[in-house]
Amino acid sequence: MMKMTARITELMDGLDLDSLGVKLDPAPVAAGQVLEDLTERGVLTARKKRRGLHLTARTAVAAVLVLALSVSAYAVGNHTGFFESIFGDADPDAAEAALGDRVTEVGQSVTAADFTLTAENCLIDENGVGAISYTVERPEGLPAVKADPWSSGQYMVGDKSGGMYVTLETRSGLVPLCFYSLNEAETTDTVLHGVCYFHPMALETGGLAPDDTLLFSLTAWGADRVPQRPQDPIEISAEKRALSVGLACGELTAELSPLSIAISPPPVSGEELSAMSEEEREAYFANAVWHGSGLAEMTVHYEDGGEYVLTHFDEEGLEQNMISCVINGFTGEYTITFDRFVDTDRVTDITATVIDGTQFVFEPTA
Repeated sequence: MMKMTARITELMDGLDLDSLGVKLDPAPVAAGQVLEDLTERGVLTARKKRRGLHLTARTAVAAVLVLALSVSAYAVGNHTGFFESIFGDADPDAAEAALGDRVTEVGQSVTAADFTLTAENCLIDENGVGAISYTVERPEGLPAVKADPWSSGQYMVGDKSGGMYVTLETRSGLVPLCFYSLNEAETTDTVLHGVCYFHPMALETGGLAPDDTLLFSLTAWGADRVPQRPQDPIEISAEKRALSVGLACGELTAELSPLSIAISPPPVSGEELSAMSEEEREAYFANAVWHGSGLAEMTVHYEDGGEYVLTHFDEEGLEQNMISCVINGFTGEYTITFDRFVDTDRVTDITATVIDGTQFVFEPTA
């Protein structure tokens, strides 16, 4: 059997922690805890023997490195960059624990008029709300990227040299309502980094089905302004879903995920619906959640006393911390897409106050 020795300092010099996605904490931890945690994460493969824990040479090196660094908190977060792009300054460990296995890793590209669109990752929740991180690359240089004057937080891409816009639809023909966000910090002269948040404008028959497929593409043009589209779009399965938890406030019910909340009005009988005209039915569903009074405040409360203010309206004006707010005219469902990660396990309640002062308190049903 070959004998192998190595200096820890030499191993450390060749170890790029950033590329591995490893985060270290300086506080010490017991060796047994490190070995147990590494085994659970799949970094180590070990089996019990009468004389203790037996490690292969490869896994022993990994364990020694961790112990030598006095690690107490570490995470191999495969999706840290993705969560930061869609949630901002999210807790990477909490986001990975809640959503890591719900992310669809796409990694596909299409090209039109010298613009290459690449879909990186996609997250969809049980409300049908989702986010796709993507890049648009043009080696000769991107045209001007500027804010869309009609849509806060959105952007436009185009100048005399050309332009482009991203598109999203589904195999079933459902056209989602999309909100495109620009990551200014990572965007360069040749590569745009962005996020497409989408809400399926659910029809009376339902929203984005798990067996549906997202079709992600772009329309681009050069100086001749002739639009071009790739022959085939990027296909993204809608099957994986971030789980939601149920909330209730009287007859109102809600589904809360780390990405969105969908609030449903009280159920209406078939006779009541059939007695309404089309205009009356649409008006009822559009106003059913807040009984015709506009939303003045909504806040998520956590068990540690923290809170997330989604919207607040007072004499100083309107404050909104969300991506979108959509009311479905067919079902009356009121859906808000969050601009940050919501840890549903730590939510104690969500309060909503309407203009007339009526307060609604949504609490977990289980």
